[in-house]
Amino acid sequence: HELVCAIAQRYPESVVALAEAAGVPLPEYDEAVSAPDAHHLRDGRTVYTDGTVRLLRKGRPVFFATVEMQREFRRGKYATLYAYHGSGVSNINAGGHLFVLSDQASETAKFRTEDAEHRAEYTFAASFHSGQDLTVLEDEKLPLSARAMPAALADFSANVPRTQAMLGEMRDADPTIANLYFMAIVEGVPKTMLGEIVRPDMFEKLRGLEGFREYEAKVEAEVTAKVEAEVDARVARAEADTLARALTDLL
Repeated sequence: HELVCAIAQRYPESVVALAEAAGVPLPEYDEAVSAPDAHHLRDGRTVYTDGTVRLLRKGRPVFFATVEMQREFRRGKYATLYAYHGSGVSNINAGGHLFVLSDQASETAKFRTEDAEHRAEYTFAASFHSGQDLTVLEDEKLPLSARAMPAALADFSANVPRTQAMLGEMRDADPTIANLYFMAIVEGVPKTMLGEIVRPDMFEKLRGLEGFREYEAKVEAEVTAKVEAEVDARVARAEADTLARALTDLL
């Protein structure tokens, strides 16, 4: 969720590309700017809760586009989306569009079904997309800001070379987004496949990412704990064997 919102926040043009790929008509504008939706925590971290881009013409808002990430369909969540859109209209006194994204195509289909049944009742502008809908934005000729959105919604393990290449490109271009992308990979890929994506020859370059350093330290701690547990178990077995032999000699 945070990765998708961070992309929208840091790259307003990515949301414009998303709108064009989804066939959403945009008004005439001369500037696209991110809305202030990032929260700065006391420990220095920045958390991105949603991604909103405003289109300006001569400095005045004429449209807004908000990106929402939903991994699971819930009817109650759908019912609140129109209110969320309405608050956006009220905040800037202009129309807009809500993009509900999911990394699960099946969940996107559920939102679309619900939308088809209730759009007339709620009357708000929204569309629902998974990574499968945004393949047009994967063109290598497009800038990273456009390609980052479908990359964030992709099945990381389905195309390992693409995931590796995107991680490397993000690391070179934008460490903040790269850090979130790496953490999303860790959360979304089975541990058995993680080593296939993040190879040892990539470690040195990735150590510039806070998320990688934290994950590496966690893995090392787990390995150390496992080794220590095995050593303790062998010592305990040896002591038990010694005690058993001593008892046998006494008897």
